[in-house]
Amino acid sequence: MKKLIALTSFLLILILLSGCTESTGPGPDSSRTASKISNDIFCTLTVNKTVFNLTDSLQINFEVQNISQSVKEFNFSNQQQFAFKLTDDNGSVALFYPNIVQPATSSFTLKPGETKTFSVAHSFKNYESNYIQTGDYYLTAFLADGNSPEVRIRISVT
Repeated sequence: MKKLIALTSFLLILILLSGCTESTGPGPDSSRTASKISNDIFCTLTVNKTVFNLTDSLQINFEVQNISQSVKEFNFSNQQQFAFKLTDDNGSVALFYPNIVQPATSSFTLKPGETKTFSVAHSFKNYESNYIQTGDYYLTAFLADGNSPEVRIRISVT
């Protein structure tokens, strides 16, 4: 009975968080986290801070957790399983990761309750090795090939 109550409480919290696509945090030098749930997949995006200098490195952690009671398999058309994009207020893409994809299919499986974490450090240089323009952006992270919801956080590059 206690397990059922704990599981029900956990699922209720996850349902309440499911509409969250953006997060507000305490300050520009603090890490920021946003989460989203779709199809029993709980995705969490974390960045090391929200205000970056142009020469800083963007540190991204993206976690994918299976919150269902069944095994989830994720299939990809290439070796790249994680992706992110940095867009301005007009929707123009300033950065997209990966720049190059490796051919050959890939996949991973998550048992109920398991989590897979993707960590990336990326400069604010585009595929032509030029720095992007300074300004405010949306950082959107997701599993490639539409395998997860998109989770986004607002950041600034100065």
